[in-house]
This record gives sequence, C-alpha cells and structure tokens, in this order.
Amino acid sequence: MKQAATAQKGRREYRKTGLFKLRRALIDLGSRAIDKRSSVGVALKRWRSELIADLGGEDSLSQQQLTLIEMAARSKIMLDSVDNWILGQPTLINARRKSLFYVVQQRQTIAEGLRSVLKDLGLKRVEKELSLQDYVREQYGNGKKDQDETEPQAE
Repeated sequence: MKQAATAQKGRREYRKTGLFKLRRALIDLGSRAIDKRSSVGVALKRWRSELIADLGGEDSLSQQQLTLIEMAARSKIMLDSVDNWILGQPTLINARRKSLFYVVQQRQTIAEGLRSVLKDLGLKRVEKELSLQDYVREQYGNGKKDQDETEPQAE
C-alpha cells in the first residue's frame, strides 16, 4: 500500500538553473562564450559600450578599468540569466525546508559582486574630452554646408 501511494505521487519537479554551467563557460572562455550575434550578445555588447561611454570612452580608460568592465559584463550576463530563471518559477520557497531556494541567495551574491565592481569603476558619468576641432564641428557643423546655405545663388 505504501508503494502505491508513492507511485501515484510521481517524481519531483526537476529544477536546474544552469548557473554553474554558464559560470564555468564564462570563466573558461570569457566573452567568447557568448555568441555576439544572439540577442543576449547584442544586448551585452550594447550595455558594455554604454558603460565605457559613461566612463569617458575607451581611450580614457586604463587596462585595470577595462578588466573590471569585462568582469561586470560577465556578472551581468549571469545575473540576467538567473533572474530570468527565478522569475519563471511558480514559487521561490522550498516547502519541505520552509526556506528560500539556494539560487536566490546565489543571485544576491552575484548582484553584490556586480555592485561592487560598478562601485569600483565609479558611479558618476565622466564627460569625454573634446578636441577643439571636434568642438567646432559639433557646434557649427561642417562649415562648408553652412556657407553654401547662407550664400545667395547668382543667376
């Protein structure tokens, strides 16, 4: 009778985040682990370029800062992946243990790591320094077009 009751209950629902597999691939391959043509790769590349622009452009960054940006990009992709998995779950509570799933704690650890790296990079936006030529071009345009538009045409 006891066996019949457990047979009806069935197997438990299989839950796997894939976090460890993703983390291992990112450690081994770095940013090469993510296909740059995929939507995730494109979004990550855009986020990385916006972060570099906020810090004053790639020319003004040191190698240490570029390494921190790469670390932040890896953490962001892991965090987004775990967030997507967590939000797809019906509940975050392990009923048997009456506690949160361990992946929620891991997510918080990854988020804290990302926050720490971003804090090391700086929270304020750095304006990119413009050369005099860039400033004139930005303020007054190309010059030749403007002169052509203002000069009356002789007929």
